[in-house]
Amino acid sequence: MIAGFVGAWLGYLLLGTWGPVIGGFAVVPAIIGAALFVFLLGSLARAFGKRTV
Repeated sequence: MIAGFVGAWLGYLLLGTWGPVIGGFAVVPAIIGAALFVFLLGSLARAFGKRTV
């Protein structure tokens, strides 16, 4: 859920407000931002998971 809110904030910063607005969030930028944020988190997790000491 936190990733969704952070993604919505990120989508708002990158794309602005366009499309339908529900609960104060522009839906399309929020979905795109959340997908981008989850992709970035997954990439970071994979990058740090492959390190061996």
